[in-house]
Amino acid sequence: MATQLLWSPDTCGCRIIQAHDATDLVTPFTLASVVTKCAAHAALTDAEVWDAVWHPTTGENRRKNRVRNRIVAQWGTEIVSFSFSGTAPNRVLTIVTEGLTQNQRDAAQAWADTNIGVGRVVIV
Repeated sequence: MATQLLWSPDTCGCRIIQAHDATDLVTPFTLASVVTKCAAHAALTDAEVWDAVWHPTTGENRRKNRVRNRIVAQWGTEIVSFSFSGTAPNRVLTIVTEGLTQNQRDAAQAWADTNIGVGRVVIV
């Protein structure tokens, strides 16, 4: 049985109701409805908003979390900040790091290019 949860990603101002099915190990979260669209996602349909923020590989929230988790796991340092530029659904994530060498930033960028897609993330 699915329950509904209100979710607000930390990457934008959207408010989304997710259907959560704890018995579904493949797709435990699905879109129930979009309550509020932020300015960046206002022109998108509800399904496009969901894909823009939640897609497993390229979704803005999951993309930010994957890169952040990789940097923390690999080098034990937290990201300083993040921002998005461009137009949804093709916004580019910029991650600001501190305490990484240029070689480490290059390695993080290479990982992001390989695992998320070239041009989707910029590490500085």
